[in-house]
Amino acid sequence: RHVSGRPRVTTPAEDRYLALSARRRRNTSVQQLVADHFVASGRRISATAVRRRLHNAGLYARRPVVHSYRGDGIMVWAGISLGGHTDLHVFHGGTLTGVRYRDEILDPYAGAIGSDFILMDDNARPHRAVVVEDYLEVTVWSEWNGQLNL
Repeated sequence: RHVSGRPRVTTPAEDRYLALSARRRRNTSVQQLVADHFVASGRRISATAVRRRLHNAGLYARRPVVHSYRGDGIMVWAGISLGGHTDLHVFHGGTLTGVRYRDEILDPYAGAIGSDFILMDDNARPHRAVVVEDYLEVTVWSEWNGQLNL
């Protein structure tokens, strides 16, 4: 009998064997099944053909569920200058925001540094936040002016 389309590369018995092999060895790869079929039959078949046969048998590729754990993080900050360095400041938990950077780093150290300094940072978002930029402008202006105290 004549059937239209490309002839199947595997027989129904080979299809059952591929499905059985995949069920018995759950962790085997499609490439390994292709190699096993070649050893058993002496004929090469494509990985796509094997995937189709497994799909028709109700077997699908499944990846194990991976739960990402983003545990507590610790962030450390230190200031370095020609005249010395600051103590390490440890941020426990939470995200470093512009407000935290201003309140926990800049505000305590700005008075100790004085007006003759150059602030250098790595352009991280907390360093470039509007609240930080505003704070630095007001602090620099007040130190130059001598009239304003924050």
